[in-house]
Amino acid sequence: MQLLFDETSDLLTEMVRAASLRHQVLARNIANIDTPGYRPMEVDFSEELRLASEAGEPPAMVVRTAVAADRSVGAGRYDGNAVDLDRQMAKMAENALWHNTMIQILNSRMNLLRTVIRGG
Repeated sequence: MQLLFDETSDLLTEMVRAASLRHQVLARNIANIDTPGYRPMEVDFSEELRLASEAGEPPAMVVRTAVAADRSVGAGRYDGNAVDLDRQMAKMAENALWHNTMIQILNSRMNLLRTVIRGG
């Protein structure tokens, strides 16, 4: 059972959750592309994870606190909206790749566990 319920599996699960949260945040940014004054949000899971691991916090706490204003955007358009559609779509594609990679790793771990249980 150590293979199934270990810190690596917990971390991978939280990374999948973070990628799902990031997808929601990016979709919200795109949905608000015409909202005057809207500033895009971002999920900075890697930085939050680093800080949490230094403080000894569990990964689950990181996902809940990782959403913040995207500080890498400029002033935006004349109406104050700073959403760049191309940038958001690129981030969404990158995030989908990250999410799928984490799912594949989790699936590999489950397949290994299945093989062990079957005695093969």
